[in-house]
Amino acid sequence: MNYRHFSTKLTKTLFKHYSQVTELTMKALDTKDEFNTFINSDAGKLFVIDFWAEWCGPCRIIGPKFEEMSKEFSDASFAKVNVDDADEISEDHGVSALPTFLLFKNGKKIAEVIGASEEKLRETIKSNM
Repeated sequence: MNYRHFSTKLTKTLFKHYSQVTELTMKALDTKDEFNTFINSDAGKLFVIDFWAEWCGPCRIIGPKFEEMSKEFSDASFAKVNVDDADEISEDHGVSALPTFLLFKNGKKIAEVIGASEEKLRETIKSNM
């Protein structure tokens, strides 16, 4: 038995299932209209958006932590944008590296975190609540 092949196949299968669960529990923004409606839906509220892709290793690492933060910071609204499915949104907001987290208030971008640093993302969310 080729264990490397088995391990790769198992990892892909697990990630596929994880991705499906994540998409069910976290709001996915697929169109510019959905995105704009979301970030403008509640004046004064903080909106945190995760720009990610299935093929991005660091995105997979920070994904579960992002979900935990959505529960921890319940006064903010969290959502995800899959850049492969919604490239127009990522292009409009200048996303050129993954993962990228954009924070909005009153429809305006107020902060950006590039990379999978849980500490930096958590601190940025806290400082903008």
